[in-house]
Amino acid sequence: MGEYVAGYHTVVWNATDNASNNVPSGIYFYRINAGNYSKTTKLVLLK
Repeated sequence: MGEYVAGYHTVVWNATDNASNNVPSGIYFYRINAGNYSKTTKLVLLK
């Protein structure tokens, strides 16, 4: 995604993998990194 200046930002995931294939319903994890801060959170995708 790259680097952003300080502030509020939105990221939209279109429920596809790195090869642009649709992913199934399930539990996915995403990570936010900002300097020394890192947080991993669970995301539930229901179709």
